[in-house]
Amino acid sequence: MIAAHNGERYLVQALDSVRGQTLADIEIVVVDDASSDGTREIVSRVAAADPRVRYVPAEVRSAGAARNIGWRACQAPFVANLDQDDLAEPERLEKQVTYLLAHPDVGLVGSFCHVIDDAGRKCGNMAMISDPDEVTESILTGGLAHVTHTTAMFRRSVLEQVGGYREIPGTAVEDLDLFVRIAETCRVANIPEFLGGWRIHGSNSSQTVMNMVRWNFAVQDAARLRRAGQPDPLAPPGAGAPPTFAELEERGYSEPDFRLGAFGGHLMWVGLLLAVHDHEGAVEHLGHVRSYLDPSSLEQRSAYLVAKGRTEFATRRPVRSVLSLGAALAVEPGVAARALAHPVVGGAGRAVYRRLPGGGGGAPGRWLRGQIVNRLNRVG
Repeated sequence: MIAAHNGERYLVQALDSVRGQTLADIEIVVVDDASSDGTREIVSRVAAADPRVRYVPAEVRSAGAARNIGWRACQAPFVANLDQDDLAEPERLEKQVTYLLAHPDVGLVGSFCHVIDDAGRKCGNMAMISDPDEVTESILTGGLAHVTHTTAMFRRSVLEQVGGYREIPGTAVEDLDLFVRIAETCRVANIPEFLGGWRIHGSNSSQTVMNMVRWNFAVQDAARLRRAGQPDPLAPPGAGAPPTFAELEERGYSEPDFRLGAFGGHLMWVGLLLAVHDHEGAVEHLGHVRSYLDPSSLEQRSAYLVAKGRTEFATRRPVRSVLSLGAALAVEPGVAARALAHPVVGGAGRAVYRRLPGGGGGAPGRWLRGQIVNRLNRVG
């Protein structure tokens, strides 16, 4: 299923990546949620050439509601999500169906994914934990979702059991909320292969970091109350706005929790945007990282200095980069080494550095790049 809203820019690429799957016996349901561009014409044209493609119009103006229309319109026992601007590797669906058939206790499976830029070029990698016990436990205990939504495949029976997505307006955590509720009923896993491509560009909804932090805490709090047998504040009709900081503080969260969440979120976006060479966006998020930095935390200071050094290197300021990276190693060498080894997410992030122009900053820039790559090869 693909939930689309004004998706004409990337939709053809997304559809082509699904139409080219090695598993050919599929249906491709595109839910067009109140688009005002050429989305309808694109899907209609592709459907005329490929009867597996089905166009479903909608006027719900909600990502969660549109996806509910999508999976309910699907007829197969397995439902795969793909965001309108992302890509699926040719063997994705075949490998995920094979996995779910072999693991009847797993109700949701994702995969590792590539980070791709506006043109669809692979710029970095996201490798998450994959063991079902570890993934499920992390989701249930408030860790990262550890499943990239655009790579998710569900058992339809599990979606029916939990009621599908809940409409959480103005945010992008309806997937996390769904994953938590699924993890309460069955196991969740990732296939440790790169089967998808997550496109990073200026309009990614996940970049509204502080709003996301508040909703993430709200999802965790709802799960805690639900398991304690208390009313779920996100149950239909659900919350119409993110909880205020005061409301979250009443539920046991503190200002340091909010700041740490925002610090980590912006830090991640620095790495992602550097990966796709969006230097302006990375600089903007780096400013937010600094504003949420706890100066008493050596780990945060070291992580910030690594991000600062990488941003300076990418923006052709090699001398400043050397100073920042050196300071990071001096403050907390273990944190700095890990941050350098995994500049995006996961063990394959070293590829980001290899994509940086070797001539940036002249001879000093080439020397620095060589030193970084050599050290990362040894660390990795």
